[in-house]
Amino acid sequence: MYSFKLPLAEQIEVSNTGYRKPKRDNYDVGSYVTIDASVSVEDNHYEVWRTEVALGVYTHLETRLSRFVAEDKINKSKGQLLEHIYGPIEDELIQVMIDMKKEGYHRGNPAYDRVNNMLNTLSDYFKG
Repeated sequence: MYSFKLPLAEQIEVSNTGYRKPKRDNYDVGSYVTIDASVSVEDNHYEVWRTEVALGVYTHLETRLSRFVAEDKINKSKGQLLEHIYGPIEDELIQVMIDMKKEGYHRGNPAYDRVNNMLNTLSDYFKG
């Protein structure tokens, strides 16, 4: 079985916060007061775990840049971040397109067109 890796998924850290929250009884969705009042009086608690990943891009801009140029640079930074996240998926979709062409699927085939549209969307976002 073939699989590909998502680098960002491997960077997600999970840690126990050390906090415990009261176990809530099962109630239907209601107002905040109803939900708050649903805390079980028993001594049942859940451990709390936090799952997080830090993403960020520093974009260094000269203070004398025009607003248009500054916004363009910021948008390119956004595109680079999105490419880091979705780049492996784009690579896999490209391979799917190659396989589809080898099997005789071309424009006009719904599956081919959907994958092609996904690739175009990713490409647009990567540009910023």
